[in-house]
Amino acid sequence: MCVPYKMGRREYQLFYYQNSLKRK
Repeated sequence: MCVPYKMGRREYQLFYYQNSLKRK
């Protein structure tokens, strides 16, 4: 899982949320 550290917390939450949906 490669996630840029410069990403904002809001964007990170959206990214994590999308990943969760994909995992389901």
